[in-house]
Amino acid sequence: MSAAGLWPPRPYKGLAKYSRADAALFVGRGMEVETCAKRLLPSRLSLFILHGLSGSGKSSFLQAGLLPHIYGIPQCRYFRAPASRNREDPTVFQSGRAPLKALADAIWALTGGLEDKELREAARLGKRSLEQFAIHTSANHRRMFRSLERLSAALPDKLFFVIDQAEDVFPSDGCASSDQSEFFNLLALLSNVTLDLKLLLGMRSEYKARFDEELSARDVDLSSVNSYYLNPITEDGIVDAIVRPTMRESVAWYHETLPPPWEHYRFDYQKGLAQVICTDLLRSADPSSWLPVLQVICEIGRASCRERV
Repeated sequence: MSAAGLWPPRPYKGLAKYSRADAALFVGRGMEVETCAKRLLPSRLSLFILHGLSGSGKSSFLQAGLLPHIYGIPQCRYFRAPASRNREDPTVFQSGRAPLKALADAIWALTGGLEDKELREAARLGKRSLEQFAIHTSANHRRMFRSLERLSAALPDKLFFVIDQAEDVFPSDGCASSDQSEFFNLLALLSNVTLDLKLLLGMRSEYKARFDEELSARDVDLSSVNSYYLNPITEDGIVDAIVRPTMRESVAWYHETLPPPWEHYRFDYQKGLAQVICTDLLRSADPSSWLPVLQVICEIGRASCRERV
């Protein structure tokens, strides 16, 4: 396979987040990925919270770092939805103000891939349309649990859902919805009942205390809940992210060896420039904007290099 077929089309993402298709370019977070995975993987855990500052790269960390790492561990049998650059992974989604509706959408998409019609209809609780299914399960957390239970039984591997930007569960006007209340009731139920499922919630750190309060107000088994705080990326991590597309050596990536990224992207930095960019970034920008600003600067610089060529 050519280098073009293994490396993402763009070496930098600008303001977009990294996806699983961009995982080969995601660097600078290796230790954090391993530490987070060790906390997440124990079988007794059903709920896991990843939190960090706004702009710290939580979404990219989840999709391009943590998930590929977990899926690459041979002994971990997590269900893996097919991934491509043109198709979203239904197991990873944003909560919005109606998290159970978002979860219903994900379940409906997953069950569409089940070949056994009876199993598919059982997981969909006999509903004939997504609208009917979403209304039915969003109104009662026990119905949603029943659907998850049947879907879990129908799949060969453990279910693993990632709900990103889970802080959106809390509306800005402060008015709690019935969907929000039923969502936390579902989390409490999942913490107390053995089910072949793990739910990861990504959120900004300033919302974690409020999330914890909602959980503690219910009969949550805290032994089945854990969390990880994602620190701002280090200086070395920033430099690694800058120079990764310019490497002229083959890259060992999980169980594969990728060709040198330079063969695909065909650009270089002057010696020491990456460190200069990093130093200026750390001096002039707030930690919450390090990664977005870095990606935009590098993308603009690469584009100008290509224009000069």
